[in-house]
Amino acid sequence: MPAQKRGRSNDAGAGSSQRNTGGPSATVYRKSAKKQRSDQQQEAAAASKPAKKPVPQHTRPKDDPKPKTKHEFIQAKKAAALKEKEEAAAARRAEEAAEKQLRKKQVQQQKGEGVSSKGAPQPPPTILIKPPQPTSSFKIVAGSYERLLYGLEATVEPASSSTSTSTAFAVSLKPIFTFPAHISSIRTVATAGADSKWLATGGTDEIVKVWDLRKQREVGQLTGHEGTITSLVFASRTYLLTTSADAHMNLYRTRDWALLRTLKGHIGRINSAAPHPTGRLALSVGSDRTIRMWDLMRGQAAASTRIGIEADLVRWDTEGSRFVVLAYRQAMVFRTDMTKVAELEEKKRIGDVCFFRVTDAEGRERELFFAGLEDGIVKVFDLDASVADEATASNDDSDSDSDEDDLAPLVEVGRLVGHQNRVRSVAVLPVSVPSRKGKSTQTSYVATTISSDGLIRTFDLGAIVGSLSSTQRTLAQYAAHVVSVESNAQFDTKGTRLTCLTAVGVAGSVSGGAEQDEAEDADVIGSDEEEEESEVDVEAEDAELKALERALKDAQAKGLDLEDLEGLLDSDDDDEEDDDDEVVEDEDEDEDEDEGELE
Repeated sequence: MPAQKRGRSNDAGAGSSQRNTGGPSATVYRKSAKKQRSDQQQEAAAASKPAKKPVPQHTRPKDDPKPKTKHEFIQAKKAAALKEKEEAAAARRAEEAAEKQLRKKQVQQQKGEGVSSKGAPQPPPTILIKPPQPTSSFKIVAGSYERLLYGLEATVEPASSSTSTSTAFAVSLKPIFTFPAHISSIRTVATAGADSKWLATGGTDEIVKVWDLRKQREVGQLTGHEGTITSLVFASRTYLLTTSADAHMNLYRTRDWALLRTLKGHIGRINSAAPHPTGRLALSVGSDRTIRMWDLMRGQAAASTRIGIEADLVRWDTEGSRFVVLAYRQAMVFRTDMTKVAELEEKKRIGDVCFFRVTDAEGRERELFFAGLEDGIVKVFDLDASVADEATASNDDSDSDSDEDDLAPLVEVGRLVGHQNRVRSVAVLPVSVPSRKGKSTQTSYVATTISSDGLIRTFDLGAIVGSLSSTQRTLAQYAAHVVSVESNAQFDTKGTRLTCLTAVGVAGSVSGGAEQDEAEDADVIGSDEEEEESEVDVEAEDAELKALERALKDAQAKGLDLEDLEGLLDSDDDDEEDDDDEVVEDEDEDEDEDEGELE
């Protein structure tokens, strides 16, 4: 009993203390151990459960009520997509305006620097993509919709004695291969030049195939694209530039065919790309109606400009000071500062355009512009022609814009006739024409064309180049002296729909061709020679071991001392090395002959 009273007094004291401190008044009961464990387990289970996420409340603004029908929902979705597209276009226009303003500032700064450093001449840029050298034979490679790849070897021969001009020549075409190179249509082909053996082809199978043109065999496949291959071009003999419908442009190294860069920036299909003759930058056009400049040294985009029309092709001239943009019926020639200097517009589609620099009878270099048309004619224009003032006198009284006044008239100097259907591609090469007596050679020019009629034709450009003159003429006088040239050779593919063309000189037909082959193999390939050197080293080691064994046996049989043995080894080694050198030279000669010949 007294203990119970003390317990109650303690509880009362505790309650009084709580009342004194202002705390809640309650009777404290001790939990049982079982109850305490169950409570702890419940608390731990509640703590381990993830917290419930708050349910978002979807509220609509008062001015945007919820669509009641499916039609209203579709219209609202289209309006939202259109608004997003307009916002993206506005942001893109703002970015292009900022880039344009920045380019203007850079041009002004460059002009200021040019004035300040007028006395210090600047060295010209190094040209990596050099113009082809004259050869007495060349190869023609053409692709088709029927996935067939045609290869022809063209040999230049002096014309008959009935021909009046000494530079006239005939061409004999010899087919060297015809086979299905891809599983679908071939859209583009490219060669690396006369000093290289590489041929690249691409088509709708999304694969770029690499071929050894000398040995006529496939080397490998490049699978870096996920769309139709639209263009192939070698930026010098050491790099290959490829474009595709997947909006990507790839840069490969020909030494080991490694993918160095994947350039991204276009929206949609890239139709064409063209590296600058210096090899430092490239231009590209595509379905997004822009022309983009790429820095190939850094592997990134440099600038872009909207041209308002989808371009099919872009090409640089020989010196890299002008480029042409082909868009269906219109071909526009620009300077590097995007100033339009000339324009060609036809009634029907233009199939292909290209530049080529020739030397006229007066020894002056002139840039020719070729345009293959829908009616089967190739028009040739002289971009460096001197037009008399009377040609533009009739336009002095007209109220034309200053930009139109700055456009130089395209002076037509020749036509290539013979095709009955659309000209798909044009390629021009210099050729070395042997004299009738075979004592000397002269340089002339040959144009190769393909058409939808299935014919591959070659044209002698000597008459057109011979008609070029530095004297001023009016446009009417130039039009009266247009030279028409017919084909001097043709090859019929029996109705095949040809799509693409490339022509390249044969290095073995010029002086020093073997040296160029060896340099190309040492510089670009390298792997074959390294393997051969390793094989030669193994053979030399085996020969040395055999000589050592023979020398030891001879020493034991004759009782020779170490000095005599060393002399014997030296003499035997010299003999074996001479034999090995002869074997290696024979192997190198056989290899050079194999590489120079076609299988």
